[in-house]
This record gives sequence, structure tokens and C-alpha cells, in this order.
Amino acid sequence: MNYKRLICLTLIFFFLENVCLSQISDLQYSEVEPKESGHIRTDFFHIDDRHMLFLSDKNKQNVTVHLYDSLLNHISRSVLDLGNHKPLVVQLINNIPVLFSTSTNSNNEQELYSHNVSLNGSLSSTLLIAKYKNNGGHITKFKLSKSENSKHIVILVEHPYEKEKHEKLSILHLNQEFKIKAEHLHTLEQLSKNKKTNVPIVANNGSVYILKRYWEKGNKYYLYIQKGKEYMHTELKLRNRKIADIKYALSKDDKLILCGFFTSPVRFNFEGVFSLSFNNSTHPEYKKEAYLNEKIVSSFKHKKEIKENGFGLDHFKAKGLLLDTLGNQYLIADHHSIEKTKDLSLHRSKGLVVVKFTQSGSFIWSNSVLTDQKEMTKYSHWMSKVPFIHDNQLCLFYNNTNNEKTKLVEQLHGSNTLYGLHKVEFNEFGNTQDQPVSGLFTELNEAFAITPKLILQEDQHMYFMAENASKTKFRIMKMGVN
Repeated sequence: MNYKRLICLTLIFFFLENVCLSQISDLQYSEVEPKESGHIRTDFFHIDDRHMLFLSDKNKQNVTVHLYDSLLNHISRSVLDLGNHKPLVVQLINNIPVLFSTSTNSNNEQELYSHNVSLNGSLSSTLLIAKYKNNGGHITKFKLSKSENSKHIVILVEHPYEKEKHEKLSILHLNQEFKIKAEHLHTLEQLSKNKKTNVPIVANNGSVYILKRYWEKGNKYYLYIQKGKEYMHTELKLRNRKIADIKYALSKDDKLILCGFFTSPVRFNFEGVFSLSFNNSTHPEYKKEAYLNEKIVSSFKHKKEIKENGFGLDHFKAKGLLLDTLGNQYLIADHHSIEKTKDLSLHRSKGLVVVKFTQSGSFIWSNSVLTDQKEMTKYSHWMSKVPFIHDNQLCLFYNNTNNEKTKLVEQLHGSNTLYGLHKVEFNEFGNTQDQPVSGLFTELNEAFAITPKLILQEDQHMYFMAENASKTKFRIMKMGVN
């Protein structure tokens, strides 16, 4: 008798009988539809008794619109022909989907347009909002932000690069018809650069913030606040460490919450965390800092690595900041390293780190989730994590892309699973439970996986896209989260 084989089979059966599988409740899905593999930008809305899916390629001028009824039965597919316009973003404003686009005219001016989209998936009206002069091949860029209640719509205009001149920004306040009701031009202290990182943020009370990252012997972060015709600004600084990465969220009382990681003085990595709060002012209401503990760091680095490369998390990037209804803050950072080969790249993710703060920014707990993902491709498509809050509890989904190591994909997740989906739940103490999700694609005749991007969250349900390996087929999936 082959005792090694017998022992192996026994261990497999023991594992399968004792692993805690998660079944998604109230699962609904659309039929499989074809799509262009380059359509990776997704906007999805639930309007009255139907759903609208917008798919586009950032390098092309058309947008595909799919209509579904309340049960995700496919109604129609249409293509919005934007001519020489490039789609910028689709927003749901006052329950109307509005597509914003840009175009360069014959006078080398950059134009910003809005297009109302009817509920049958066609363009119903088009409006030229603004146009600004480009500087040769350096173009004007537009960034849109709206408040959650749709009462305040702001366009940040990044004026084109000008050599040895200071950077210029314009802030446009739009009315509900997308016409400009106020415009403010600001010349910044920083010199103009071709690549800019400016993030406009609008609260429900109308407060307008600009979060800026600027490279000057290392990353520096600034906060700008628009007040009428005037604006205030400050450089974001900690006690004695430099900010390595930062994320933002707006609280239910319209305060701006900034959380992130600071780096060590020796090398760039994540050595600790911070939390700041602003209330329509450049002076923080509080400033809290804490160091990552040894347990977190040793989850991703051996003692030898720590000794040779220093304490801290290497190859991490802040991925999100979530708030629960109590105001608790959840900062998420993801590991992602890339080994480039001749034609492709090996993407690896050891896992992620979650840090929880109180409503006043005090550290509560931190924990790590080891995912051991890898993907051999030019760009990573399947390794992102999807964190979300449900009943004031942090949860996340991720794909197990390491199928070479996990030979039991079909047994754990069901047939026709390209990459197995896992659900992780955090309890009040930060402890986790990782459960494989089964039975998502058993009725299909081709392997599919969940695209790791939440396209809509409503009360007790979440919506995702699922795609085949070549990303030429897709379906919409609605999942209950209980």
C-alpha cells in the first residue's frame, strides 16, 4: 500500500470537511454578455426599476451602455458615440446619469462637456461647460468632484505646464444645470510640473478641499481649502516623520478625515500610522500618530530582513480609508511587488494591513491578512482587495490567484472558477475569519472570476462584475452580504 498517498488523501478529506465554506445569500446574476477586453472603466447605477452599466476604454472615444431590469435581465446594449471627445467620468446627479468628456478644438483649447444620458441608454443633451487654452502639447486637465447629496458640483482645472512658472489651478462651482456660477483662479507656491497630483473633495455642506502631493526632494502633501474667493493652504506635517502615503474620507458631519502612513528616517517604507481631522480649516482638530508593532511587520518580513533592511513595511501602498456609522476609521494598505521579465511582469501580493482608529483618531488595533497572490501579466487585473463596511463590521473580498499552490479550487469554490473568491471578516478586536466562497459559477460552461472592484453597494447587497480569463465576456452579480 502506498502509505504516503493514503496520508495525503486523508489530509485532503479532513481539510475539505473542516474548512468553513461561505455561501453567498440572495445571489442574483445577469446572463453572460460579450465585451471588449480593453473596457476596464466601469460605472454602475441603480435608477428606479433598472440598472445601468457604463463600460469604456480610457484611450477610446466610445462608451457602451448596458441596461438591465430590477432582476438583472438584460434589456439592451447601446454605444454612445462621442465623436472626438474622450470620456472623463460618469456621475449620477439627481438620479440622472451624466457623462463628462473632454475634447481639443481647432484653437488648441481644451473643452469640458456634460452629456445627460436617458434611461434608454442614449444621449439626451450636451453642454459645453468650459474651455481653456493649452500650452503646445501640454493640455489642460479637468477633475470632477460632487458632494454625496449632489447639491455641490466642483470642477478642478489643472492649467497646463509652463516652464519655470508657478502652478495654476481653477476651481469651478457648477449649478444643477452644470453652468458655472463661480470661478476662482489660484497661483500656487509650487512650480508647475507636467505631472500633477491634485484631488478635489466636496462635502455635503459645500466645503471644498484640495489634497495635493508634490515632489520636492521627496513627497510633500498640502491641503487647500476654498472659502468664497479666498483660499487657505497648509503643508501637512507630522511631529518628526515624513508622510509616506495618505487617504481621505468625509465624516457624516462633513469633517475631512486624513489617515495614512509615515516612513522611517532611513529608507522609504511604512513604519507607522497617523490620523488627522479638519473642519473647514487648515488647522487639524487632532493629530494622532502610532508606530506599527512588531507582530504586523514580522508578518511580512523575517527577522533577517528586518535586520538588513530596517523595520517597516516594504512595497506597500495605502489603498483605502473607510468609516463606519460610529465614526471609527479603517485604514487599509496593500503589498504589491513587481518583477519584470522580457514580455510580462510577475505581480505578487503577500497581503494587506488594516489599522482601526476611533472617531477621534486614537489607535485601537491593527492586523494583517495574508493572501499570497501572484499574477503573471503586463498589468495586474485580479489581485486587488475589496474592503467594505457591513453592520459596522469591516469585511473584504479577495481572489486567490495562486492556483498553482491551491490545487483544490474546484472542491473549495465549485466548478468553472477561474480564481477562488474569499471573504474575510474582522471582529471588534481585529481578529479575522477567512472563508472561501463557493458556488458562484457552477452553471456556466467557462471559468469566470469576480473582478475585484465593487461597482455598487446598497444596504444588504453588493454588485460586482465577473469576467472570463480574456475579459471578453462578463456578467453582473448581485450578492447578499449577510
